[in-house]
Amino acid sequence: MNALIAYDVSGKQDKVKKGMQDKGYLDFWTHQGKTYNLPDTTLWKKNTTLDQAFDDLTAVVDSIPVITVQRAVVTPCDEWVAIPGQPHADTE
Repeated sequence: MNALIAYDVSGKQDKVKKGMQDKGYLDFWTHQGKTYNLPDTTLWKKNTTLDQAFDDLTAVVDSIPVITVQRAVVTPCDEWVAIPGQPHADTE
């Protein structure tokens, strides 16, 4: 299944996002030649379980000193309707 994860953290969001991207999560997808950009603290990954996505977020946050997960939700992501949106600005 594909998993979509949305989260808020207490700080260092750019490091959390990079850590999740290093684990294979994406903040966009391409369909029929068009790129769709997800909101900034929302990511998705192909072929993973909901539990694994949650565990990945927890592991990334635990590896960064002094931050915590404030809220998070993981849901299956197999069908969707979307607005493409603009690419995210590079935060580094």
